[in-house]
Amino acid sequence: MPSYPHTTFSTIITNPDGTTAGVEIPDPQYTDEEKAVIQLALDGESLFNNPVEGAISQAGAAASNAKSYLITLNGAAGDLLGQLDGVIASITSLITEVETTFKKHTARVSGASGGTFYDVPDGQLYGFNALQGIASAFNGAKDAMRSDDDPVEDNYSIHFSSILGAGKTYLSDIKEYFGGDGTKLGGFIISPTEELNLGTGDISIVDGQIGAFTVAGADIRGRDNAALSNSVTFLEKYSRGNMVLSMNKDTAFGGTLLDGLETPTLKAALDAVDDV
Repeated sequence: MPSYPHTTFSTIITNPDGTTAGVEIPDPQYTDEEKAVIQLALDGESLFNNPVEGAISQAGAAASNAKSYLITLNGAAGDLLGQLDGVIASITSLITEVETTFKKHTARVSGASGGTFYDVPDGQLYGFNALQGIASAFNGAKDAMRSDDDPVEDNYSIHFSSILGAGKTYLSDIKEYFGGDGTKLGGFIISPTEELNLGTGDISIVDGQIGAFTVAGADIRGRDNAALSNSVTFLEKYSRGNMVLSMNKDTAFGGTLLDGLETPTLKAALDAVDDV
C-alpha cells in the first residue's frame, strides 16, 4: 500500500547574509502567567461552577418533600381527602421546571454541570463559549454605537440573568415558600408534626402560587434566550454595516462594486463619511 506522508512547511528562513532564523509566527505574546491560565483549559480542568446548582437542589428537595406530605394528606381521611390532586400536579410541574429545565439552562449559560465543563448548545441556543463571545461582542458593539453624551450601559449581564441575582432569588423564594424543608406552602402548614392549617378553601390559592413559580422560571429563561437572539440579530446588522465601511475604503475593488449596489440612502451616508 503506498504511503502519503504529510509535508511540513519549513520553520527556518535564510537571511540575505546567509544566516538563518526561525520563522516568525504571529501570536498574542502571552506572559507565563497568562499561559498558565490557558494551560488549565488545555489540561481539561473544568474552570467553572454553576453558581445556582446548589440552590436548584435545595429548592427541588423542598418542593419534593412538600409533594410527599400532600400525597399523604390527599389519601388520608378528612376534608382534604382527594382534593389535592391539582396542587400535587402543580408541584410536579414546578419540580420539572427547577430540577430539569432550569438546571439544564443554567448549565448552558454557566459552562458547568456537576463540577464538569459544559458547552452544549440547546437547539438554536449556543453553548457557553459562543454565548460568552456573543455577549461580549454585543456589549462592545452597543458601546461603539453609543453617543459621547450617552451613559455607559451594561449590555453583557442581560444574557445571564438565571445564574445571577434573578436566578438566585427565584430559587431562594421557592425554597422559602416550601418552608425550607417542604413543611409549608407559603403561610400554610402541611408538616405531619405540626398542626395543619391548610383548608379546602386555600387549595386554589396555593395552586395559583405554585403555578406562578413555574411561569417565573420560564420567564427568566426566556429573558436570557431573548437577549441572545436579539444580540445575534444586532451583531449580524452591525457586521453588515462594518463590511460596507470596509468596502467603501477599498476604492479599487469594494468601492467600485458598491457604486453599482448602493441605495440612494447608503450613497448619501457614505458621501458624508468621505467628506469628513
